[in-house]
Amino acid sequence: MIFARISSEEDEEQLHTALKEALKPYIYRRLLLIQFSAQGKGVVELASLFRLHPLTIRKYIHAYNRDGIQGVVPADKSGRPCKLPLTKDQWLDILHQAPATFEELNTPSYNWTLELLARYVKIYHGVTVRPSGIWYILRRHRINMGRSQWKLTSPDPEYKAGSSRSPKKKAKIGQLTSDDVLLVNPGIIPMAPQKKAVFIYFDETDLHWCPDKGKGYQLIGHQQEVMTPGTDEVKYIIGGVAYPSGEGLYHIYDRKRTMEVENWLTAVWMMYPDTFIFLVWDNASTHTTDMLLPFLNAHQEQICPVFLPTYSPWLNLIERLWRQMRADVTRNHFFASIQSSCFAVVEWLTQLPFSRFMSLMGISKEEQILIEAYL
Repeated sequence: MIFARISSEEDEEQLHTALKEALKPYIYRRLLLIQFSAQGKGVVELASLFRLHPLTIRKYIHAYNRDGIQGVVPADKSGRPCKLPLTKDQWLDILHQAPATFEELNTPSYNWTLELLARYVKIYHGVTVRPSGIWYILRRHRINMGRSQWKLTSPDPEYKAGSSRSPKKKAKIGQLTSDDVLLVNPGIIPMAPQKKAVFIYFDETDLHWCPDKGKGYQLIGHQQEVMTPGTDEVKYIIGGVAYPSGEGLYHIYDRKRTMEVENWLTAVWMMYPDTFIFLVWDNASTHTTDMLLPFLNAHQEQICPVFLPTYSPWLNLIERLWRQMRADVTRNHFFASIQSSCFAVVEWLTQLPFSRFMSLMGISKEEQILIEAYL
Protein backbone atom coordinates (compact mmCIF):
# COMPACT_ATOMS: atom_id res chain seq x y z
CA MET A 1 0.00 0.00 0.00
CA ILE A 2 1.40 3.39 -1.00
CA PHE A 3 0.61 6.71 0.69
CA ALA A 4 1.74 10.32 0.25
CA ARG A 5 4.38 11.22 2.84
CA ILE A 6 4.18 14.59 4.64
CA SER A 7 7.30 14.55 6.79
CA SER A 8 7.11 17.96 8.50
CA GLU A 9 4.77 20.76 9.50
CA GLU A 10 6.40 22.89 6.82
CA ASP A 11 5.36 20.39 4.12
CA GLU A 12 1.82 20.32 5.54
CA GLU A 13 1.62 24.14 5.51
CA GLN A 14 2.98 24.24 1.97
CA LEU A 15 0.30 21.79 0.79
CA HIS A 16 -2.42 23.76 2.57
CA THR A 17 -1.24 27.02 0.93
CA ALA A 18 -1.08 25.41 -2.51
CA LEU A 19 -4.67 24.18 -2.10
CA LYS A 20 -5.86 27.70 -1.25
CA GLU A 21 -4.03 29.30 -4.18
CA ALA A 22 -4.85 26.69 -6.83
CA LEU A 23 -6.67 28.44 -9.69
CA LYS A 24 -7.17 25.49 -12.01
CA PRO A 25 -9.58 22.68 -11.07
CA TYR A 26 -7.28 19.84 -12.14
CA ILE A 27 -4.41 21.15 -9.98
CA TYR A 28 -6.75 21.52 -7.00
CA ARG A 29 -7.93 17.93 -7.52
CA ARG A 30 -4.36 16.59 -7.59
CA LEU A 31 -3.43 18.41 -4.37
CA LEU A 32 -6.61 17.27 -2.64
CA LEU A 33 -5.81 13.72 -3.70
CA ILE A 34 -2.37 14.02 -2.07
CA GLN A 35 -3.91 15.39 1.13
CA PHE A 36 -6.41 12.49 1.35
CA SER A 37 -3.65 9.99 0.67
CA ALA A 38 -1.53 11.46 3.48
CA GLN A 39 -4.55 11.08 5.79
CA GLY A 40 -4.59 7.30 5.13
CA LYS A 41 -6.98 6.77 2.21
CA GLY A 42 -5.88 3.92 -0.05
CA VAL A 43 -5.32 3.94 -3.81
CA VAL A 44 -8.52 2.00 -4.62
CA GLU A 45 -10.63 4.30 -2.44
CA LEU A 46 -9.09 7.41 -4.02
CA ALA A 47 -9.59 6.02 -7.53
CA SER A 48 -13.29 5.55 -6.79
CA LEU A 49 -13.61 8.96 -5.12
CA PHE A 50 -11.88 10.96 -7.87
CA ARG A 51 -12.96 8.66 -10.73
CA LEU A 52 -9.39 8.13 -11.89
CA HIS A 53 -7.48 4.97 -12.79
CA PRO A 54 -5.47 3.49 -9.87
CA LEU A 55 -2.28 3.80 -11.97
CA THR A 56 -2.90 7.55 -12.26
CA ILE A 57 -3.35 7.82 -8.49
CA ARG A 58 -0.07 5.95 -7.95
CA LYS A 59 1.72 8.21 -10.44
CA TYR A 60 0.69 11.37 -8.56
CA ILE A 61 1.62 9.91 -5.16
CA HIS A 62 5.05 8.76 -6.40
CA ALA A 63 5.64 12.18 -8.00
CA TYR A 64 4.77 13.98 -4.76
CA ASN A 65 6.94 11.70 -2.61
CA ARG A 66 9.84 12.25 -5.01
CA ASP A 67 9.57 16.00 -5.86
CA GLY A 68 7.07 17.47 -3.40
CA ILE A 69 4.49 20.03 -4.61
CA GLN A 70 6.43 20.58 -7.84
CA GLY A 71 5.83 16.95 -8.75
CA VAL A 72 2.05 17.40 -9.07
CA VAL A 73 1.84 21.09 -10.02
CA PRO A 74 3.18 21.66 -13.54
CA ALA A 75 5.57 24.54 -14.07
CA ASP A 76 4.34 27.57 -16.02
CA LYS A 77 4.86 27.07 -19.74
CA SER A 78 7.08 29.55 -21.50
CA GLY A 79 5.58 31.43 -24.41
CA ARG A 80 5.15 34.80 -26.02
CA PRO A 81 5.53 37.63 -23.46
CA CYS A 82 2.36 39.44 -22.45
CA LYS A 83 1.56 42.54 -24.53
CA LEU A 84 -0.02 44.18 -21.50
CA PRO A 85 2.67 44.36 -18.78
CA LEU A 86 0.44 45.76 -16.03
CA THR A 87 1.27 44.61 -12.52
CA LYS A 88 -1.26 43.61 -9.89
CA ASP A 89 -0.81 46.95 -8.10
CA GLN A 90 -1.40 48.85 -11.35
CA TRP A 91 -4.62 46.91 -11.98
CA LEU A 92 -5.81 47.62 -8.43
CA ASP A 93 -5.02 51.30 -8.88
CA ILE A 94 -7.14 51.37 -12.05
CA LEU A 95 -10.03 49.50 -10.43
CA HIS A 96 -10.04 51.89 -7.44
CA GLN A 97 -10.78 54.80 -9.79
CA ALA A 98 -14.21 55.40 -11.31
CA PRO A 99 -14.48 54.89 -15.10
CA ALA A 100 -16.25 58.27 -15.34
CA THR A 101 -12.99 59.99 -14.26
CA PHE A 102 -11.22 58.81 -17.46
CA GLU A 103 -12.19 61.44 -20.01
CA GLU A 104 -11.42 59.41 -23.13
CA LEU A 105 -13.64 56.53 -22.02
CA ASN A 106 -16.62 58.90 -22.38
CA THR A 107 -18.84 56.99 -19.97
CA PRO A 108 -21.01 58.17 -17.04
CA SER A 109 -20.55 54.83 -15.26
CA TYR A 110 -18.82 54.76 -11.87
CA ASN A 111 -18.32 50.97 -11.82
CA TRP A 112 -16.06 48.84 -13.98
CA THR A 113 -17.21 46.11 -16.33
CA LEU A 114 -15.04 43.81 -18.44
CA GLU A 115 -16.13 45.74 -21.54
CA LEU A 116 -15.06 49.07 -20.00
CA LEU A 117 -11.71 47.60 -18.93
CA ALA A 118 -11.15 46.32 -22.47
CA ARG A 119 -11.87 49.84 -23.80
CA TYR A 120 -9.49 51.34 -21.22
CA VAL A 121 -6.68 48.98 -22.28
CA LYS A 122 -7.32 49.77 -25.96
CA ILE A 123 -7.35 53.57 -25.47
CA TYR A 124 -4.63 54.06 -22.86
CA HIS A 125 -2.26 51.16 -23.66
CA GLY A 126 -2.94 50.52 -27.35
CA VAL A 127 -3.56 46.81 -26.81
CA THR A 128 -6.68 45.04 -28.04
CA VAL A 129 -7.92 42.48 -25.53
CA ARG A 130 -11.33 40.83 -25.50
CA PRO A 131 -13.43 41.16 -22.33
CA SER A 132 -12.94 37.44 -21.70
CA GLY A 133 -9.18 37.99 -21.92
CA ILE A 134 -9.43 40.75 -19.30
CA TRP A 135 -11.17 38.25 -17.00
CA TYR A 136 -8.26 35.78 -17.33
CA ILE A 137 -5.69 38.54 -16.72
CA LEU A 138 -7.47 39.68 -13.53
CA ARG A 139 -7.85 36.09 -12.39
CA ARG A 140 -4.13 35.54 -12.87
CA HIS A 141 -3.55 38.45 -10.47
CA ARG A 142 -6.10 36.93 -8.06
CA ILE A 143 -8.61 39.74 -8.65
CA ASN A 144 -12.23 38.75 -8.97
CA MET A 145 -15.75 40.12 -8.56
CA GLY A 146 -16.93 40.03 -4.94
CA ARG A 147 -19.20 41.67 -2.40
CA SER A 148 -18.18 44.96 -0.82
CA GLN A 149 -18.53 46.23 2.73
CA TRP A 150 -19.27 49.67 4.15
CA LYS A 151 -16.57 51.71 5.85
CA LEU A 152 -17.48 54.76 7.91
CA THR A 153 -15.91 58.01 6.80
CA SER A 154 -16.25 61.68 7.66
CA PRO A 155 -16.14 63.92 4.57
CA ASP A 156 -16.42 67.01 6.79
CA PRO A 157 -14.15 67.49 9.85
CA GLU A 158 -17.12 69.08 11.62
CA TYR A 159 -19.48 66.29 10.63
CA LYS A 160 -19.21 64.36 13.89
CA ALA A 161 -20.38 67.27 16.00
CA GLY A 162 -24.11 67.90 16.22
CA SER A 163 -27.01 66.74 14.09
CA SER A 164 -26.62 66.04 10.38
CA ARG A 165 -29.84 68.00 9.90
CA SER A 166 -28.34 71.26 11.20
CA PRO A 167 -28.54 74.21 8.77
CA LYS A 168 -24.77 74.48 8.64
CA LYS A 169 -24.28 70.90 7.54
CA LYS A 170 -27.20 70.94 5.12
CA ALA A 171 -25.62 73.96 3.45
CA LYS A 172 -22.29 72.14 3.20
CA ILE A 173 -23.57 68.93 1.67
CA GLY A 174 -25.96 70.74 -0.67
CA GLN A 175 -29.70 70.19 -0.99
CA LEU A 176 -31.86 69.78 -4.10
CA THR A 177 -35.28 71.21 -3.41
CA SER A 178 -38.54 70.48 -5.15
CA ASP A 179 -37.86 73.47 -7.42
CA ASP A 180 -34.86 71.67 -8.93
CA VAL A 181 -36.71 70.03 -11.80
CA LEU A 182 -34.45 68.12 -14.18
CA LEU A 183 -35.72 67.40 -17.67
CA VAL A 184 -33.68 64.62 -19.21
CA ASN A 185 -33.75 63.60 -22.86
CA PRO A 186 -31.17 60.84 -23.47
CA GLY A 187 -30.29 62.06 -26.97
CA ILE A 188 -33.08 60.00 -28.50
CA ILE A 189 -35.20 60.68 -31.58
CA PRO A 190 -38.11 62.86 -30.35
CA MET A 191 -41.73 61.81 -30.64
CA ALA A 192 -43.16 62.63 -34.06
CA PRO A 193 -45.81 65.41 -34.03
CA GLN A 194 -48.39 63.16 -35.68
CA LYS A 195 -48.13 60.56 -32.90
CA LYS A 196 -51.38 60.94 -30.92
CA ALA A 197 -50.71 58.66 -27.93
CA VAL A 198 -47.77 57.73 -25.76
CA PHE A 199 -47.15 55.11 -23.06
CA ILE A 200 -45.27 56.49 -20.05
CA TYR A 201 -43.97 54.12 -17.37
CA PHE A 202 -43.93 56.02 -14.08
CA ASP A 203 -42.28 55.23 -10.75
CA GLU A 204 -40.44 56.69 -7.77
CA THR A 205 -37.09 55.54 -6.41
CA ASP A 206 -34.90 56.49 -3.46
CA LEU A 207 -31.47 58.02 -3.94
CA HIS A 208 -29.32 57.59 -0.83
CA TRP A 209 -26.07 59.33 0.01
CA CYS A 210 -24.94 56.05 1.56
CA PRO A 211 -23.78 53.94 -1.42
CA ASP A 212 -25.49 50.73 -2.49
CA LYS A 213 -23.39 47.69 -1.67
CA GLY A 214 -22.79 45.23 -4.48
CA LYS A 215 -20.18 43.19 -6.28
CA GLY A 216 -16.95 44.81 -7.46
CA TYR A 217 -13.45 43.77 -8.52
CA GLN A 218 -11.14 43.02 -5.60
CA LEU A 219 -8.30 40.76 -4.52
CA ILE A 220 -9.34 37.20 -3.71
CA GLY A 221 -9.68 36.87 0.04
CA HIS A 222 -10.12 40.63 0.54
CA GLN A 223 -13.38 42.55 0.76
CA GLN A 224 -13.68 45.92 -0.94
CA GLU A 225 -14.39 48.75 1.50
CA VAL A 226 -16.94 51.35 0.38
CA MET A 227 -16.93 54.65 2.23
CA THR A 228 -20.18 55.69 3.89
CA PRO A 229 -21.06 58.94 5.73
CA GLY A 230 -22.56 57.12 8.70
CA THR A 231 -25.69 59.28 8.75
CA ASP A 232 -27.64 58.88 5.53
CA GLU A 233 -29.30 61.56 3.41
CA VAL A 234 -32.11 60.66 1.00
CA LYS A 235 -33.55 62.26 -2.12
CA TYR A 236 -36.38 60.91 -4.23
CA ILE A 237 -36.44 60.61 -8.00
CA ILE A 238 -39.95 60.80 -9.42
CA GLY A 239 -39.82 60.02 -13.10
CA GLY A 240 -41.37 58.53 -16.16
CA VAL A 241 -40.03 57.21 -19.43
CA ALA A 242 -41.89 57.18 -22.74
CA TYR A 243 -42.08 53.85 -24.51
CA PRO A 244 -40.60 53.17 -26.99
CA SER A 245 -39.00 56.58 -27.73
CA GLY A 246 -37.08 56.75 -24.44
CA GLU A 247 -37.88 60.38 -23.65
CA GLY A 248 -37.70 60.88 -19.92
CA LEU A 249 -38.95 63.41 -17.40
CA TYR A 250 -37.33 63.17 -13.97
CA HIS A 251 -37.80 65.36 -10.89
CA ILE A 252 -35.69 65.20 -7.74
CA TYR A 253 -37.48 66.03 -4.49
CA ASP A 254 -36.83 66.09 -0.77
CA ARG A 255 -40.04 64.13 -0.14
CA LYS A 256 -42.26 61.64 -1.95
CA ARG A 257 -45.89 62.71 -1.49
CA THR A 258 -49.02 63.20 -3.55
CA MET A 259 -48.06 66.87 -3.95
CA GLU A 260 -44.81 65.94 -5.70
CA VAL A 261 -46.58 63.37 -7.89
CA GLU A 262 -49.10 66.02 -8.97
CA ASN A 263 -46.26 68.45 -9.76
CA TRP A 264 -44.70 65.80 -12.00
CA LEU A 265 -48.03 65.07 -13.71
CA THR A 266 -48.46 68.77 -14.44
CA ALA A 267 -44.99 68.87 -16.02
CA VAL A 268 -45.62 65.81 -18.21
CA TRP A 269 -49.00 67.21 -19.25
CA MET A 270 -47.20 70.37 -20.41
CA MET A 271 -44.52 68.25 -22.10
CA TYR A 272 -47.13 66.49 -24.30
CA PRO A 273 -49.83 69.15 -24.86
CA ASP A 274 -51.27 67.50 -28.00
CA THR A 275 -50.73 63.84 -27.07
CA PHE A 276 -52.93 61.38 -25.21
CA ILE A 277 -50.96 59.88 -22.31
CA PHE A 278 -51.34 56.33 -21.01
CA LEU A 279 -49.74 56.54 -17.58
CA VAL A 280 -48.57 53.09 -16.41
CA TRP A 281 -47.84 52.91 -12.68
CA ASP A 282 -48.23 50.73 -9.60
CA ASN A 283 -50.71 50.87 -6.74
CA ALA A 284 -48.69 53.03 -4.34
CA SER A 285 -50.74 55.12 -1.94
CA THR A 286 -49.60 58.33 -3.64
CA HIS A 287 -51.16 57.07 -6.89
CA THR A 288 -54.48 55.83 -5.52
CA THR A 289 -55.24 58.58 -2.99
CA ASP A 290 -58.38 60.68 -3.36
CA MET A 291 -56.18 63.79 -3.18
CA LEU A 292 -55.08 63.08 -6.76
CA LEU A 293 -58.58 62.67 -8.17
CA PRO A 294 -59.24 66.39 -8.83
CA PHE A 295 -56.19 66.60 -11.10
CA LEU A 296 -56.94 63.33 -12.93
CA ASN A 297 -60.59 64.27 -13.42
CA ALA A 298 -59.62 67.68 -14.77
CA HIS A 299 -57.28 66.06 -17.32
CA GLN A 300 -59.15 62.85 -18.08
CA GLU A 301 -59.36 63.77 -21.78
CA GLN A 302 -55.57 63.65 -22.00
CA ILE A 303 -54.27 61.40 -19.18
CA CYS A 304 -55.44 57.82 -18.60
CA PRO A 305 -53.86 56.06 -15.57
CA VAL A 306 -53.18 52.34 -16.08
CA PHE A 307 -52.69 50.45 -12.80
CA LEU A 308 -50.43 47.41 -12.81
CA PRO A 309 -51.33 44.27 -10.82
CA THR A 310 -50.25 44.37 -7.19
CA TYR A 311 -46.85 42.88 -6.27
CA SER A 312 -45.71 42.93 -9.92
CA PRO A 313 -42.82 45.43 -10.12
CA TRP A 314 -41.23 43.60 -13.08
CA LEU A 315 -44.14 44.74 -15.27
CA ASN A 316 -43.07 48.37 -14.87
CA LEU A 317 -40.28 48.83 -17.42
CA ILE A 318 -38.80 51.87 -15.68
CA GLU A 319 -37.69 49.52 -12.87
CA ARG A 320 -35.07 48.17 -15.30
CA LEU A 321 -33.77 51.70 -15.75
CA TRP A 322 -33.49 52.23 -11.98
CA ARG A 323 -31.69 48.89 -11.57
CA GLN A 324 -29.11 49.69 -14.24
CA MET A 325 -28.65 53.21 -12.86
CA ARG A 326 -27.72 51.80 -9.45
CA ALA A 327 -25.34 49.27 -11.02
CA ASP A 328 -23.53 51.95 -13.05
CA VAL A 329 -23.59 54.96 -10.70
CA THR A 330 -24.41 54.47 -7.02
CA ARG A 331 -23.18 50.93 -6.35
CA ASN A 332 -19.93 50.84 -4.35
CA HIS A 333 -19.20 54.54 -5.05
CA PHE A 334 -19.16 57.23 -2.38
CA PHE A 335 -19.91 60.79 -3.50
CA ALA A 336 -18.78 63.88 -1.59
CA SER A 337 -22.40 64.98 -1.11
CA ILE A 338 -25.93 63.91 -1.91
CA GLN A 339 -25.96 66.72 -4.48
CA SER A 340 -22.97 65.20 -6.28
CA SER A 341 -24.79 61.86 -6.32
CA CYS A 342 -27.88 63.51 -7.84
CA PHE A 343 -25.89 65.18 -10.60
CA ALA A 344 -24.04 61.93 -11.41
CA VAL A 345 -27.42 60.22 -11.83
CA VAL A 346 -28.63 63.04 -14.08
CA GLU A 347 -25.48 62.78 -16.19
CA TRP A 348 -26.00 59.02 -16.56
CA LEU A 349 -29.61 59.49 -17.66
CA THR A 350 -28.59 62.23 -20.09
CA GLN A 351 -25.87 60.15 -21.75
CA LEU A 352 -27.79 56.88 -21.91
CA PRO A 353 -27.56 55.76 -25.57
CA PHE A 354 -30.73 54.87 -27.42
CA SER A 355 -29.44 51.34 -28.14
CA ARG A 356 -28.72 50.80 -24.42
CA PHE A 357 -32.21 51.98 -23.51
CA MET A 358 -33.79 49.63 -26.05
CA SER A 359 -31.72 46.73 -24.70
CA LEU A 360 -32.88 47.49 -21.15
CA MET A 361 -36.47 47.47 -22.37
CA GLY A 362 -35.96 44.02 -23.90
CA ILE A 363 -36.34 45.17 -27.53
CA SER A 364 -34.42 43.25 -30.20
CA LYS A 365 -32.22 44.95 -32.82
CA GLU A 366 -34.74 44.12 -35.56
CA GLU A 367 -37.50 45.80 -33.55
CA GLN A 368 -35.22 48.78 -32.92
CA ILE A 369 -34.88 49.37 -36.67
CA LEU A 370 -38.66 49.36 -37.08
CA ILE A 371 -39.16 51.69 -34.11
CA GLU A 372 -36.54 54.17 -35.32
CA ALA A 373 -38.17 54.22 -38.76
CA TYR A 374 -41.58 54.81 -37.18
CA LEU A 375 -40.38 57.58 -34.88
